[in-house]
Amino acid sequence: MSATPRAPYDGPAVVLVGGQEIPVHARLMVTMCTRLGEEWGGEVTPEQDVDLNWLLHANDSASVRTDRGEAAILPQPDAVIDSEHQRIPVKGSGLPPF
Repeated sequence: MSATPRAPYDGPAVVLVGGQEIPVHARLMVTMCTRLGEEWGGEVTPEQDVDLNWLLHANDSASVRTDRGEAAILPQPDAVIDSEHQRIPVKGSGLPPF
C-alpha cells in the first residue's frame, strides 16, 4: 500500500469535544501509512481565552474539523500546557481531515 502524498495542514480548524466547538490552529501531517490506513498527528493551538477543560478529559472522544473534512483525534495524555504556547499534541488514524 502506498501513501498518497498529502501536504501538511497548517491552518484554522475546530476541535469538537463533548458538544463544544473549540477554535484552534492546527498543524497536522501524515506520519505513516499502513494496511489499515493512515496514521497522522501534529498539534493544535487553541485560540486565546479558550476553555481548555477538555484536556482534563483526554479519554473523551474528540474530533478535529477543517474545511477539508473531519476526523477523530486523541489528545496525547502527556501533553504539557505551556501558559504562553498552548500547543497540544494530538494523534489520529484513518483518513485525515486535510
